[in-house]
This record gives sequence, structure tokens and C-alpha cells, in this order.
Amino acid sequence: MARLAWCEGVIFRKSQLEEKEIKTSVLLEHLQASKFYDEDQFFLVHSVNYGRELLEQIGAGLQQFGLAKNVDFCLTEVDFPTWFRLFGFEVNKSSEERRIGVQVSFQHGLVIRKPRLIEVGVSRQAVLDVFGGAGPLDEDDDLMSFGPLGDETVLEEKCQALMSLGMDYGFDQVDLNAEFPDWITFRAILEDDPDLETR
Repeated sequence: MARLAWCEGVIFRKSQLEEKEIKTSVLLEHLQASKFYDEDQFFLVHSVNYGRELLEQIGAGLQQFGLAKNVDFCLTEVDFPTWFRLFGFEVNKSSEERRIGVQVSFQHGLVIRKPRLIEVGVSRQAVLDVFGGAGPLDEDDDLMSFGPLGDETVLEEKCQALMSLGMDYGFDQVDLNAEFPDWITFRAILEDDPDLETR
């Protein structure tokens, strides 16, 4: 499982790098980095943290190696709170997929920190009512995720409805909205999850 950084970055598909015989050392030199932020058997994750303009420059510069955006790599501009970790999995290839946390949607999705429901005094049913009584996309003891929710307007309405229940945005709930290629899927765990190392 490859962990994403809390900032801009690049996710490389190892299979594509091997197919094109591109060494990781060459990529690191191009990225002016000493090592990758994280990696697993499928992905290399590079953290940029310098803003969108530099990220786009990096993406354009990778073309000189014959790498195509959203085929061999994808750019990430994910801004999410520090109370959960986000991991990327190559679709239908990772045996760890579905064993880690909850599935999340970046197509106007929402993630809720469940321990806060008790602290704030909000019932699970009250949360489900916000979504028309429909169950979550995925759920474990720590997180509930919903999505795709249609469009930005619907997403904003759900966020506001949860806030009216006392769920603070950014602390109790967060929206996820970004474009990713169909070869990658994401799962999240609560940052303080003690079971991470045993999963």
C-alpha cells in the first residue's frame, strides 16, 4: 500500500516504468529528490509541496522520458486533514485492497470521523438521513465514507447539513473531490488507528 502525502505529488506506476526501462534513480535525479515519499509493489509516490504550478511543470517534464500523464503516472493535488491516512491501490491487483480502512470516492465524496459522532452527540441514523437514508459507500469502526454524490452543489448541501448537526468541516468531516485515472483506487484509515501495522 502506498501512502499519499498531505500535499501535491506524483504517483508513478512501477509496471509502466519497468516496461519502458526507466530507472528510479533517473526519476529521482529529474525530480531533484533523494528518495520517494513512499512506495509499494505497484506505485512510487513523490511529494512536491510547492504548489500547483510546480506540479504541472514536473508533469510536463516527465514527457521527456516517454511517460504519459494518467497512463504512466498521475498528479495529485489532494488537500485532506491530518486525522486520516490515505493510501492508493492499483485496481484489481493489490491483495491488500479492501483489507485497509474504508474505500473513499474522489467524485464529490465525503468522509466522516465516527468517534466524533459520540462526542458531538449525533446519531448514525441522523447522518444517514442527511444522505436520504442510504447507507455509506464504506464504513469501519473509525470512518464513514459517502460518494459519489453527483456534483459540487450536492456535495456542498451535504456538508452544510452535517454542519447543522454539529459536525465541523475539516475536523469531523471532509470532502474529497479530484480527478484520477481509473487504474487507481483509494482507501483511508484514521491516523491514530492502532491496527494499521497488523493489517
